[in-house]
Amino acid sequence: MKLSVISVALVGLLAGCASHQARDRLNVQDPTVLQAGSDAQQNVEAGAPTKEWLAKYHGMHAGTMLPQLAQRLSALASEASGYDGAKAACWIDAAKEEYKSGNQWGFVPEAMGEADRLLNGLEHKQPHSPDNPKLRTVSEVRPDLWANLKAEKGKADARKGCDEPERILACGEVQLMHAGHEAWRRSFGQSESRVDALIDDMNGIDTKVDRCPLPVAEANGRTTRKPIVRTIKADALFRFDRSDEAGMLPEGKDTLDKLVSELGQRRDLKNIELVGYADRLGTPSHNDGLSTKRADTVRSYLQTHGLGEVPMRSHGEGSRDPLVQCNDSNRNALVDCLAPDRRVELLIYADSGAGNVPGDER
Repeated sequence: MKLSVISVALVGLLAGCASHQARDRLNVQDPTVLQAGSDAQQNVEAGAPTKEWLAKYHGMHAGTMLPQLAQRLSALASEASGYDGAKAACWIDAAKEEYKSGNQWGFVPEAMGEADRLLNGLEHKQPHSPDNPKLRTVSEVRPDLWANLKAEKGKADARKGCDEPERILACGEVQLMHAGHEAWRRSFGQSESRVDALIDDMNGIDTKVDRCPLPVAEANGRTTRKPIVRTIKADALFRFDRSDEAGMLPEGKDTLDKLVSELGQRRDLKNIELVGYADRLGTPSHNDGLSTKRADTVRSYLQTHGLGEVPMRSHGEGSRDPLVQCNDSNRNALVDCLAPDRRVELLIYADSGAGNVPGDER
């Protein structure tokens, strides 16, 4: 019996140590959350509800409000496809998860309130503050991740066509707030698990944001001249179905070397956008990946062979935007006919918008 009691005490001690270690790794910022036992506060500063809080969230019943929120989100359709819509959807999901678990701490109405706020903005086409409001049941955890989210969001806002990365960032903020709620109620292990899942979701977000096209503006704020567009056939750049530098053809490298030489003599270059394309053969996912990797490889080649100081962005469009219409029944003839669709386009932005740039083989 003595050994049993000792074992139970040891398990409890180890669990307590593990909890404190998780708390420390979360870098909790709220001093009241760091208190425990008789030192723990029960006042407003520690998260006790105020009259204002009770008045704001009174009457929010998850059983009826959650379906209503989901219906409003669905009704917005394409208008909810961006950052605000994604964030509203993730707040709804967070509220559903905690409602099903029987959470009575106040996080469920707060999450529904955030979804309602975002949906109201979308429905009335009113701008909102990008800052996350301070919620009573949420303590800040992992300020380093918050800084990362903010930095990537700022980069995404400065670009165009960044819908997918912005959805990841929007839900990442909700996920980190959710983890902050779990830390607020001292469930440090659950909070850390949620943070770990967020880190997995955020893997590669910087690359995804960097692939979003960067608008170029003149010093006076007006849009620049149209870019110089140069197209290089992928068949002249890469061996069949290859996308890495080792799979580049000698003649492809020669073309890029000439391009580097010509562009290197210009002093008016602003930036270069590289867009990869594939033909319609193969699956959409394969074509998207192949076109993206080829554009990335060409960008890397240009940067490492003399254009390292020129800002560049690269992304793939898969089989979208075809240049030719081919109806050949013979596969070899079809492959030959679709050759123009397999390409890498370079959109070269320069102050003058003029000059000879080699490589256009369209």
